[in-house]
Amino acid sequence: MRRLLVAIASVVLSLVMGVTFLTGCNLVTVDNERDMNQVVAVVKLEDAPEETIYKKDMVMAYLNYGYMYEQYYSYTQAQTFQLIIDNLVNNRVYVQYAMKEFNAKGLVVDNTITDVWDVSRYLTEIETNEVKYDAYKDMSELSDSYETETEEEKLGDTMIEAVRTIPTGATNDEEVSYTDKVKYITDRDADKFGVAETEDRRKAFNEVINVLKVNDLLGEYKAEEGIVSTDYYKETLKGLQEQKLIEKYEKTITDAARAKITFDMLEKEYLEVYNKQKNWSATEFAAGIESASATSPIVYSGYNGYGLVYNVLIGADEETLAELDKWKENHPNYTEKDYVEARADIFSQNVKAKDLRSTWVRSGYDFEKKDDGYYFTGDYTLTSEENSLAFQGTVTELAPATDEEKAEYSVVANEIDMQTFLKFVNKYVYGQEDMGETVDPDSYMTIVDGSNATNAVTEYDEKVKELMFAFSTDDSDTALNTYKGYSETPAPDGSDNEKYMQEFADAARKLFTMPRNSMIVAATDYGFHFMFLSETFDPATYNFATLSDYLDYEYGVKGRDGWVSYFETDVRAGWDDYKNTNHYLYVLLDNMASSAVDKALTNAKNKVISDYVQSGVAVTLYESRYADLID
Repeated sequence: MRRLLVAIASVVLSLVMGVTFLTGCNLVTVDNERDMNQVVAVVKLEDAPEETIYKKDMVMAYLNYGYMYEQYYSYTQAQTFQLIIDNLVNNRVYVQYAMKEFNAKGLVVDNTITDVWDVSRYLTEIETNEVKYDAYKDMSELSDSYETETEEEKLGDTMIEAVRTIPTGATNDEEVSYTDKVKYITDRDADKFGVAETEDRRKAFNEVINVLKVNDLLGEYKAEEGIVSTDYYKETLKGLQEQKLIEKYEKTITDAARAKITFDMLEKEYLEVYNKQKNWSATEFAAGIESASATSPIVYSGYNGYGLVYNVLIGADEETLAELDKWKENHPNYTEKDYVEARADIFSQNVKAKDLRSTWVRSGYDFEKKDDGYYFTGDYTLTSEENSLAFQGTVTELAPATDEEKAEYSVVANEIDMQTFLKFVNKYVYGQEDMGETVDPDSYMTIVDGSNATNAVTEYDEKVKELMFAFSTDDSDTALNTYKGYSETPAPDGSDNEKYMQEFADAARKLFTMPRNSMIVAATDYGFHFMFLSETFDPATYNFATLSDYLDYEYGVKGRDGWVSYFETDVRAGWDDYKNTNHYLYVLLDNMASSAVDKALTNAKNKVISDYVQSGVAVTLYESRYADLID
């Protein structure tokens, strides 16, 4: 039996619930229909209309999520069904209470709706359409599930290589604009969810209607109106609307809790971090650099010779390394200088850079075609749109995208020699191909002084990370999804104690003596390392005694007054835009406010349950009608 999960969203406090039914099976049969339609609870908060909860609601909730409590959390059946009835009751009370509060506080959006208990009264037109879009998508996907599947020949390249590591948190969710959502609603109204498109689609739709009917979810269905006239759709839409309402209500609570956190309080929190680091030993400092992150940065340095470097490794392939081994066999008495020179020559002739994001294209990750190439978008680029790095290769669309399938592509990445690649990197990072680079005659390191850039270098860190994701064969998740690169320490007493290969360590320490945004290309036995200066922890300058000092260094100078204003008008007011970032002001505020927010939400929910559920004021339970589920 094929099991079909179809989400009907409703909020159980902050828990999203759904409804599950089994295809091909009558959940509500003739024999037990009367039993399943028994009212097990009535919810009525003050002058709100009565809302009934049926026994079948409990069973459906069990099928959707309740059984997992028995399977994974060792709940008994009685405990599970008690949890379910509590959730169903608390949900209805909480939704009614939210509408009561919105009405009392004048948070009414549509005054033409006079019914205080109509959830639409509290939703904007945009919110209403977004919820409707989600409900329409659910209905369309329901028909999709029943449509006959046909095997089609897959076009495009066979995926034989591992999919390239992606940025942390990257998702391939399709970004649908509000305009597109409205158009989708209009189109589905016009074609009745594609019923008229194909015979398979009509059969699928008819199966859906039949399943809804036998499971008592059809209601007063009207063929001319389609699936939106069914009780199933209406309940789906209502659940999504209520979910949106609860989100809005709880946002008023969380916003109020965060509003109590001031910039002065953040400064005190920061000062504790600063003073702690000020007392670090050299060992503690080195460990702090190793574990540093955007949420836990270094803000004070008391020691010289430490820093961080980004590494874009253009690795040598096995054939090139074999050629290097052959050279060593043919030159048994070679000196270190001979070897370095020969390696640089062999690598320069054979090592090629190649855009490794071809699998991102073939996997259908977020990207778009522009006049000058294919660019990754959304979570798959770390820069602003104007600095996004186009895929370096040829992309040919073999089959366009459809509603059911993503487009198919043939992808060929360019192979770029090192001389050309150096110019490419210079142009991308610094805005000019010629950076007046020099070559060290002993180490053969190519040295690029960041101060030679004619114009200001923008989004330096972000551009370097784009290069890493595109080209670096040092492709572990920790290497690519790095905070600010690899940490390097002062030279140890003897090269045997080096963390990395000597050439890499020497280049890193050389970078620590150079201006910001500098780069060195160094060769090791792995290939060419395009190494970029990330941070130099020089005690003379790396000493940020105040929060504003650190913010000025990390994000650009605003001064204390500017950061206070930014905190109020951007970070706190634009919380939804900042919550997916690692901006240090957001991190501090989130750390300080999280416990207060959790406490405020918990207190609000507990008070509603205490005042209206536990007191029995708003709830009537008919326990005998579901006793067989609890016993």
